[in-house]
Amino acid sequence: MAKMQPFWWFLPPVITCPSGEQLGNGGFETGAWAPWTIIQGGPRIVTGVPHTGIYSCYFYNNIWDEIAQTLATPLPVVCVDKFEMWAYLLAVLGTHLCSVIVTIYYTDGTTTEHDFAAFLLANPDVYILCDIKPYLTTGKTISSFRIKFSYNGGARDALWVDDVSLTGTG
Repeated sequence: MAKMQPFWWFLPPVITCPSGEQLGNGGFETGAWAPWTIIQGGPRIVTGVPHTGIYSCYFYNNIWDEIAQTLATPLPVVCVDKFEMWAYLLAVLGTHLCSVIVTIYYTDGTTTEHDFAAFLLANPDVYILCDIKPYLTTGKTISSFRIKFSYNGGARDALWVDDVSLTGTG
């Protein structure tokens, strides 16, 4: 009788996606920064011009205003239901040399980013939904992200961000 060789086969790893909101204080409603971190500049949590609630994050600086949040548990892109922020760009008359950049950091050390300034300048002076999900890289896992605003001359633009949300599909 011939000896049977073991038959090995592998299934791809099973990913269990979390459900619900994955960010803390996405609407800045605690009135404090935690768990956000100020990376540079002077962004402030203010009680003016919120999208919802009482508070929003106000960016107004000559260089970069930048905030970041690290996820408590990294989230595979395949598990993202929505990733969005509401942004209000006060576009003062004149030349606009501003940037509104969202940078996504992945667990493998890579990043992707998108500048929403042109989109917001086309729809100034009102809150606009900025959908971040289309700019995520398939097959990656999100570890953190940053929101940056810069003013580099020309008109003195200002930005408010509110209701930042990253939800899981689980």
